[in-house]
Amino acid sequence: MERKIISILLILCFIFIFAGCSDDASKEQNSTNNTEGTTSSQTKGDNRLIGTWQIVNENGENHTLFSYVFKDEKTAIMAMGNVAYCSELKLEKNKEGKDTLFAKLYYNINGTYIYEISDDGKILTLTEDGVENSEKVVLNKVADYQFMPDPPKNPKIDKRLIGTWKDKEGSGITYTFNENGTMENNSLNVIITYAQFSASDGKISVLYNQGTDVEDSYKYSFDGDVLIIDGVKFLKQ
Repeated sequence: MERKIISILLILCFIFIFAGCSDDASKEQNSTNNTEGTTSSQTKGDNRLIGTWQIVNENGENHTLFSYVFKDEKTAIMAMGNVAYCSELKLEKNKEGKDTLFAKLYYNINGTYIYEISDDGKILTLTEDGVENSEKVVLNKVADYQFMPDPPKNPKIDKRLIGTWKDKEGSGITYTFNENGTMENNSLNVIITYAQFSASDGKISVLYNQGTDVEDSYKYSFDGDVLIIDGVKFLKQ
């Protein structure tokens, strides 16, 4: 899984130029799922943009493969299954005084847009700022997004893994293993994968969704207080 996530990160590194999901946002998600395992994006303040949105298809239904989460006034996320692709969010006004948002989420939201929210707060309309005859993107507001999958039933857990581990070489990769059999892999606060896991006999088995279910596994061992995952050393935080 480590190699797969790093390869994805390298492919997308030119897309996600800005700082992504903050450490606080990641910890909030982790803490919430440790206690309840249901809620993910928490609406803060009275900005009606904050929350989870899905693009409306031609037939009027939501396009559910991707969800767009404005977690706060500085963080935007494109969610696909249990994977979060994160971007800095900038909310400003353009020269005409219209509300604009800027985010680099690659698919459908990738640049600066004039945004309008319906009076009932349920419909978000985006139009590219400065682009004549720009096609409108229409999104419906939906329930808060659940990034973390439900905990697995009766997982095999090596209790030595429980906690948060950071790459010893400072590459920005962290793992968080929870007692309930869920985990988080954070790559530079840009790509965060939430998954189920089990661990025994030096092997971690992982299951998460990225449009389709993905199963993965990798070797681990301990050298004193150092956790080694597929040859990469991690220190407990």
